[in-house]
Amino acid sequence: MITPWVGGTSLAGRLRADPATLTELLAALMDDLAELHHDPADQLRQVASPQAGRAMPLVVATALNRSATDIPARQSMTAEAGELRALVGTLSTRLARLAPQLDSTMFTRAGVAFGQLTPSRVRYTDPHSRAVLISPILGPGGDLADSATLLGHLHLFAVTCPPALRSDLTEGIEAWLSGRLAACRSTWREWLYAVLTLWTATVHTAVLDALTLPLDLATARLRAHPLPALTVLDSLTRDLRRRGPGAALNATLAALTDTVEHDNAGPAETTTPR
Repeated sequence: MITPWVGGTSLAGRLRADPATLTELLAALMDDLAELHHDPADQLRQVASPQAGRAMPLVVATALNRSATDIPARQSMTAEAGELRALVGTLSTRLARLAPQLDSTMFTRAGVAFGQLTPSRVRYTDPHSRAVLISPILGPGGDLADSATLLGHLHLFAVTCPPALRSDLTEGIEAWLSGRLAACRSTWREWLYAVLTLWTATVHTAVLDALTLPLDLATARLRAHPLPALTVLDSLTRDLRRRGPGAALNATLAALTDTVEHDNAGPAETTTPR
C-alpha cells in the first residue's frame, strides 16, 4: 500500500512539548473519531465486523495468545530474565481470568474502532489542524476500544519520560477519565473494567512484540527496559481482580507516576498470579 507522506508533529511530540494539553488533545481526538465510533459507513462496518466466535476487540484475542514462552532465548542471557519471565507469566494468567468477565455486548453494539492509536501514529500537520491518523486496524469496539488502546500506548510512552513529564501525563489521563466516567453514570464500573482490561492487553502485547521483533527501531527502548511498563500492569491487574476497577485505576495512576527507568531502579518484586 502506498499512502501520502504525513509531516508535522506527532501526539508524542506535542505531549513532550506541553503535557498539560493531554486532556484537551484526547477529547479532540475522540470527537474526530465520533462518526466512526457511533455511525460508521456500511462498508467500514462490514470490514470491522467480528469474525465468528470473536466478539471482543482484536487486542484482547491477540494478548491472550501471548505468553512468557514467546520471549526469545537470547533474553535468558540477561540478569533480569527470570524476573521478566515470571512477571509476563503472572500477567498472562491474570489477563486470562479478567477477559471472560468482559461484557461482550459493550463491544458488539458499539461502532467501529480505528485501532493503532499510538502517540506516534497520531500526527498534526500544524498546531491548529485536526489529527491525521495513520495505519488503521479496524475492528469492533468503537470508542471504548480506541480509548483503552490509546491509554495503553500512553502508558508505554509515560514510563520512558522524565518524572515531571510523567506526572503531568498521569494527571491528564486522570482528568480525561474522570470526565468519561461521569458521562457513563450507572455503567461506569463496567466501562472502566473493560478499559483497564484492554489497556492491559495493549501493553502486554506491545512489550512482547518489542521483545520478539529485534529489528524494529521504534521499540528499542522498550525492548531494552521492559520491566517498568510491566510493573505498572502488575498493580493494575492485581487490584482489578481483588478490589474492582475504581481501586485498580487509582493504583495504576499511582504506579505510573512513581515508575522509574529500570536501570535506575532496584529489582521489582516477582509476583504470583492472584
